[in-house]
Amino acid sequence: MAQVRAEYDFEAQPNSGEMTIAAGEILTVIRENIDGGWMEGRNVRGSVGLFPETYVTPYQASRSMPPTS
Repeated sequence: MAQVRAEYDFEAQPNSGEMTIAAGEILTVIRENIDGGWMEGRNVRGSVGLFPETYVTPYQASRSMPPTS
């Protein structure tokens, strides 16, 4: 699954299906291109909700290179 990094804090509105995110947080994308510019994702604590596409950027975990001999 694709992952994104939050670039900005976003405060969810109560009972809206939105999820509060913090800048720097890594989220796993569940659905993209939801009407109005939203994504649905899961954070590392297991919470699921909507957040604005414009608040996140694609993220790819860096893979450490094996040591060379």
